[in-house]
Amino acid sequence: MQMQKLTRREVQVLHHLAHGLFNKEIGQKLGISEQTVKNHISMVMQKLKVRNRVEAAMFYWGQPRHSRWRRLRWWLGALWTR
Repeated sequence: MQMQKLTRREVQVLHHLAHGLFNKEIGQKLGISEQTVKNHISMVMQKLKVRNRVEAAMFYWGQPRHSRWRRLRWWLGALWTR
């Protein structure tokens, strides 16, 4: 799994995904359609060989490491309260 395989736009989408944004919110921030966001996320997951958004976020944050792990736990908790 390597970030170098991702395009600049895919990295941007992954960044927003890892910060807990929904597809629609990501699209609004980047000025692209929700369907384009979905396409980018599919490519990111395929390139990183992850099965879902949570695994993609875990990849982005670099797995369990101190403050990064706390942010991921917060993000996962935020998912369940929406």
